[in-house]
Amino acid sequence: MVTVSTDTITLNGTASIPSTGRKIAICGFAESTRDMANKQPKDVEIWSLNRCFTFLKRWDRWYEVHTKELYTGQTGLREPDYLDMLAKSKAPVYMQEVAPSVPNAIRFPTQEILAAGFRNYFTTSIAYMIAHAAYEHKVLGQTIAEISLFGVDMSAYSEYSYQRPAVEYWLGVVEGMGIKVVIPKLSPVLKGPSYGDHEYKYLWEQA
Repeated sequence: MVTVSTDTITLNGTASIPSTGRKIAICGFAESTRDMANKQPKDVEIWSLNRCFTFLKRWDRWYEVHTKELYTGQTGLREPDYLDMLAKSKAPVYMQEVAPSVPNAIRFPTQEILAAGFRNYFTTSIAYMIAHAAYEHKVLGQTIAEISLFGVDMSAYSEYSYQRPAVEYWLGVVEGMGIKVVIPKLSPVLKGPSYGDHEYKYLWEQA
């Protein structure tokens, strides 16, 4: 069932939706919808990453799952004050390799997630984040009622070609658990024309 509201399309799985539980907003940096994260109520957890600290007003978790070479900016892809933000973060920072320079760093539980029977399919940070939510919901019993995506378009070529499929896979996983998935109308994630109709050429245009 698809429920359409003013700003979002809510995709409900066939399993029963928890009436109570955590609400999580995962925020990326696509300008189309990222500001919606700043309008979330205080009871919604904000999970974010990368350069989103430049516009977010608050966050409850940070995810830095890249290698040290990447997150320290040796590739030139990080803002000059990014490392300082990580070091001063009052929120937990989930990392593949815990850095001594980040006091609030926590090891991302990759092996625990895989040991719980989840698939090893992480082609983007957003996939790690959704998988983490699935793990906490199913294995740790930390019930999640809703996951929203803001600033997550996955429409750049590299994202569209090999990162977006993993994001959509993990959204299917959590939706199958009965977690409500909320996608902004402006995001192309989990949207596309049906195969065989006259709109099929849109897939090529989007790619």
